[in-house]
Amino acid sequence: MSDMLLWLETAWYLWVALGIVVVVVVVSVVVAKMRSRGYERVPHYYRRNT
Repeated sequence: MSDMLLWLETAWYLWVALGIVVVVVVVSVVVAKMRSRGYERVPHYYRRNT
């Protein structure tokens, strides 16, 4: 039981770290897509305004 509890504690820490990494990766991918779309749309808006 002591080994199991120790494994659960270390696994919990690893799951938290993994979750943080996944969130960072997902956010970075979303931001990159939004930026790429934004850069593509900006010239069109400028052309329409001018």
